[in-house]
Amino acid sequence: MKKRLRKIILGLLLLGLVAGLGVAGYVFAMVQDAPTVTKNDLSSDNSTKFYDKDGKVIWVSSSTTRDYVANKDIPQAYKDAVVSVEDKNFYHEHGFSITGMLMAALSNVFGSGDGLRGGSTITQQLVKLSKFSTKASDQTIKRKIQELWLSLQVDATFSKDQILEYYINKVYEGHQVYGAQTIAHYYYGKDLKQLNLSQMATIAGIGQAPAVYDLYTNAKVTEERRNIVLSAMLKNKKISKSDYNKAIKTNIKQDLRPKNSQEDQNDNNARVYGAYITEVKAQLKKLGYDYENGGLEVHTNVDPKVQQTVYDTLNNSASFPNDTVQAAATVVDPNNGNIVAQVGSRKDTGLYGYNQATSDDRSSGSGIKPLLDYGPAIEYLNWATNHLVADTPFTYSNGTQLYDWDSLYQGNITMHKALSGSRNITAVRALQAVGMARAQSFLNKLGINDQPVKDESQAISYYTSTDKLANAFATIANGGTYHTSNYVNNVVTPDNVKHAVSSDSHRAMRASTAFMLTSMLKDVISPTGTAPEAIINGLHQAGKSGLNGYASGANVPDRAIQDAWMNGYTKSYAISVWTGYKSPNQPGNYLTWDQQGLPEEVYQQIMSQIMANKPNTDWTKPDTVKSLGNDEYAATDGGTTVEDDQPAMVPSINDASSIANEWQGGGQ
Repeated sequence: MKKRLRKIILGLLLLGLVAGLGVAGYVFAMVQDAPTVTKNDLSSDNSTKFYDKDGKVIWVSSSTTRDYVANKDIPQAYKDAVVSVEDKNFYHEHGFSITGMLMAALSNVFGSGDGLRGGSTITQQLVKLSKFSTKASDQTIKRKIQELWLSLQVDATFSKDQILEYYINKVYEGHQVYGAQTIAHYYYGKDLKQLNLSQMATIAGIGQAPAVYDLYTNAKVTEERRNIVLSAMLKNKKISKSDYNKAIKTNIKQDLRPKNSQEDQNDNNARVYGAYITEVKAQLKKLGYDYENGGLEVHTNVDPKVQQTVYDTLNNSASFPNDTVQAAATVVDPNNGNIVAQVGSRKDTGLYGYNQATSDDRSSGSGIKPLLDYGPAIEYLNWATNHLVADTPFTYSNGTQLYDWDSLYQGNITMHKALSGSRNITAVRALQAVGMARAQSFLNKLGINDQPVKDESQAISYYTSTDKLANAFATIANGGTYHTSNYVNNVVTPDNVKHAVSSDSHRAMRASTAFMLTSMLKDVISPTGTAPEAIINGLHQAGKSGLNGYASGANVPDRAIQDAWMNGYTKSYAISVWTGYKSPNQPGNYLTWDQQGLPEEVYQQIMSQIMANKPNTDWTKPDTVKSLGNDEYAATDGGTTVEDDQPAMVPSINDASSIANEWQGGGQ
């Protein structure tokens, strides 16, 4: 019997040893697979901050905000409050507490507790917030083992003051803000060190359940939580009885700021910068940055004054007929391609709103003529600005006749007159003479490749967006060098390394072509041009308007307009403005002929304000251009000037449906 009992005991010991070795092996495997923890992980809030060109924060990823407070600026009373309610043995334990975990387990089993933090120490909470998901479904045994291991490492590497500093700045406090300093600003408009004992106890208690302990919505429950914190401080001998009595009698809403004052500013920034930030995020993604979890500093090219001007003009200043009419605008710096402002909609109730600024689903109408028709004619055929083009009856090969807005013909007219007067037939004939392939090449070099150039109707109706048009006209403004559009100037990664985001550039057209286009486009913005409402007295500027009508048979009045555009530039800025309805085919959603000047008015208001402190300089004729008199010019660097005034034969058009809204499509 004794021999048998001995075997059983030995067997149990052996089994225990094997089990122990198995558990040890499992734990070792979990530890080996644990992530690393750095100082940046612990101190960073892992959100990405977006800055304007002047270095001011305009947005934070996930709408989160944090004002970091260093250890020296954290009041001792606040540290005592946090430690008392969260982890009273913080200064004596080594990362985690076996006793604390056992007590928390017993509390869960028997339902007891005093309202203080559970089994996790402050160090464990910091590790969890820094490296792990806080979702309940992610609380696995593997995760817990790794958390304990990393807590030991953190405790061995950093001082207690450092760990407490990181934790106080890391914890979520509700209202999309992180850290004690931030919530102090949010609730009271004060620094943490300016708060009284009652206010510090209130903030120290929020972190356990920020959605519950909310001074605006659950003041009574929050007061009860504050009292628990004060009781813990008294029990731990961190405050006197008299201090306790005074603080517990303090009105929980003392010095509380008006509700949502911080959120109102966040929401306002979202509306003003929403479209721009959307495009910044898209560019970051292309560059390979994780803006949601990367803890980045993203310095953008947005000019806050220009951005606000564009936003205010679209929403408050311009004389839109109603709040349903939409608009979008992009402003580009011609010297580098930087997009300095962009607004994608107006009167939008959403925070980010509808973004038409980068959408290519609207026809640019006549706005495309300098880029697809006449620019290539100068570049490849060496047309002079007084080159004659036939404005005479014109019929497509499918039998569809093309008209201008006035249904008149002006005979043989100069390219200058044809462009400044926005004649449709001459534009189509220019594209014919250039040829589809060369026109496509010219357009592509300007960064516009939304659709292939496949028929003549696109000479007066090409679908593209304000950001691409603004940059294309910026290329003309700077003398012919195209810079890729940039929303981002540089990115600072968590290791404090600055990564510049450069713009690629190339020669898109000869300087002679750019100058000659500008010389003609100046007359568009004139009393006799097609954009008189864009005139700014004394300003050297040029541009091109554009209208897009409806297809024949549409249930709209004569000359109703789907899309109205104004693209204009100086040597400092290029602006593209679109106006129209979000759903142009709904009954009543059209602009009238009398409203065609709306985008010109928007452009005029924006450009006049943003040019107020910029040099008003004219373009200088390059040596490769000769004057022909009467403001007409010819290039001397492009071979023999073409003198053939006769239009080419019209090639067959395969897509007749695209001709339907040409008109008109080109408009003015």
